Amino acid sequence: MTTLDIQEVDKKLHIGSLPYKFPAYVAWFITFFIWAAGVIGFIKAISGELLVLAWFLTLIAGTIVFPHLTIIIIYLVLAIAAITFVSLLVILLINKIAREVLIFILLLVVLSQFALGGIMVYYGISYGVIPIIIGAVLLIIFLMYLNRIKFTGRLIELSAAAILREKSSLGASFISIILEGLTLIASLLASSFLGELAYNYTQDARIGGAVGIIVLFLGFWSVTYIDTVFDAVIVGLTHDWYRSPGVDIASFPRALKRALRVQGGLAVYSFLMSLLRFATEQAKRKKGISARIIASILGITEDLVRFLTFYVVPAMVIRQTNFKNSLKDSIHKLKDLFIETLVAHFGFGWISAIFGFVLVLLYGAVGYLIGAYIFTPIYLVGYNISSTVVGIISAIIYVILGIIPAYVIFESLSVAFNTMLYEFGLDIEFAERGEKLPRNLPPDVEKEFIEILRSKGIQVSLE
Repeated sequence: MTTLDIQEVDKKLHIGSLPYKFPAYVAWFITFFIWAAGVIGFIKAISGELLVLAWFLTLIAGTIVFPHLTIIIIYLVLAIAAITFVSLLVILLINKIAREVLIFILLLVVLSQFALGGIMVYYGISYGVIPIIIGAVLLIIFLMYLNRIKFTGRLIELSAAAILREKSSLGASFISIILEGLTLIASLLASSFLGELAYNYTQDARIGGAVGIIVLFLGFWSVTYIDTVFDAVIVGLTHDWYRSPGVDIASFPRALKRALRVQGGLAVYSFLMSLLRFATEQAKRKKGISARIIASILGITEDLVRFLTFYVVPAMVIRQTNFKNSLKDSIHKLKDLFIETLVAHFGFGWISAIFGFVLVLLYGAVGYLIGAYIFTPIYLVGYNISSTVVGIISAIIYVILGIIPAYVIFESLSVAFNTMLYEFGLDIEFAERGEKLPRNLPPDVEKEFIEILRSKGIQVSLE
């Protein structure tokens, strides 16, 4: 059987039409406007303190940085190397044991219900039987769908393999977090600056406050849009890796080009999610019963929309279509992948928490070892400083420095995993038509995939 190349695969996957780019142009214009207003606001805010700031920076540089420049550079080089090594080690760990961790977490949830019910019954609490019933139902569901749960765990492992192979995914997340941080700071400064400007012009505090809130929302949309665009880049990288098993054609420029072709749809999606999140947060700040009810309704609506749009970004990028078609496809995939999506929705967060804890622990441990056993005896031997104190300080520095790499890893992994689930849904869709798309699956995972298809009544072979 001849294997389709990636261009032929993309033609088969394409549905509908590309989105209009106008919403994206609006989003980019607002983003640049927020940056410009933020810079003006920053200059205005510190204009009276420039001399003090310059004096303070000069003092720090003259007393700490320049006299110890060599030591600082060596320490930072060691820190970057160590953090990079530890980060890759944890990704490899996820690649090897994510399935087992997922099953352990789900079993722990089931057993915790039995334990809670047992304790309540022991102490004579009449409704203690409810957690036991919940635990029994969860256990039945777990056993019924064990193969699909195990396959979902295997997809998490493959997601780690994908970002290890396509390290541009980590680069996309890193660029995203930097731009998001700068945009968030700019939006806060712009909101203050433009709100004050509106008040000075109108002498009306309500107008000034309204302008500030509007600018904050637009800034929030910009942050969400930037995040969505770079998530789309990771989707493109993962898709090219997964659908081109013979030749690795994935690259950052190619994935960026794919994302920008649907940037109009991404702008619409990010606007919708930003509006719901912003409205929910604003409602939570209000006092009173009616405000709480509105906040609850908005929160439920946001969760529902987020669930229904779970596969919107992968659908838009992979199928090169608009928001409307990608939403329809996302809902369709939820029907085929309901169990997998639920497991992903609840289980992936716990997996991230567990491996995130391991990552932070390793950052701290390596930081302590380098501080106490390398830096103290080599560079600080003449300063009469306790190696334990240096080790603890170094551990704290490593954990702080590791915050961004940790975010980058789990953001990339989350998007890659979401993409893998969607690709699995596409494989099911085309298998139902009697077609097979090329896929980058190890032999053991391919066998599991075939068994899942057969359990759905789709008869296919390994050939």
